[in-house]
Amino acid sequence: MNFILALVRKDFALFRRDRTALALTFVIPFGLIYLFGQIFGVNQKDPGPKGIRLAVVNECADPGAGQLVAALQQEHAFHVVTTFSHAGSPDRPLTEADLRPLMRADEFRFAVVLPSDMIGGSGAGLRLKILTNPRNEIEAQMVNGLLQRTLFTAVPQLFGQALQTGRARPSEPSGSTVSIAAWPTRSPTPTEATGTGS
Repeated sequence: MNFILALVRKDFALFRRDRTALALTFVIPFGLIYLFGQIFGVNQKDPGPKGIRLAVVNECADPGAGQLVAALQQEHAFHVVTTFSHAGSPDRPLTEADLRPLMRADEFRFAVVLPSDMIGGSGAGLRLKILTNPRNEIEAQMVNGLLQRTLFTAVPQLFGQALQTGRARPSEPSGSTVSIAAWPTRSPTPTEATGTGS
């Protein structure tokens, strides 16, 4: 037993003298833990994406649409753009016609249009138009998820209004229509797909 303890003491003495071994054993692993913790925001109160530029065009006069825009502006993941500024002219609200040229110019990659019939249109549901330039498909899916979360958590009363509107028109088909315009990475011409959900 004394022989084993003597060997252990000898190895520890040699280990303490070897600065390279000490660094590789303790300093570098803790440094890597700190580095990856900073990258992935382990110690942040609210980890996740921040500052994704999102253009919002509000064509709906319903107060709920304004509440939705305000909720999107409060979402830390988005940097909401609602105005268009051009050199030599005052700022003005964004319109749907502004979105595609600005997206082609890479001013932003995501946009949401709240049409005038967002709530009171045909059918029971919300009508939104989402435009995306999916250079990064993972980012596009994440933005769609964040938009859905904001809709369901910040302004759930919009769905109640849409359902009441749909019940007031029993002869009209139910469902919400979402139009998605996507820019393929190799083609400058946008393609649109329209889907209807119940």
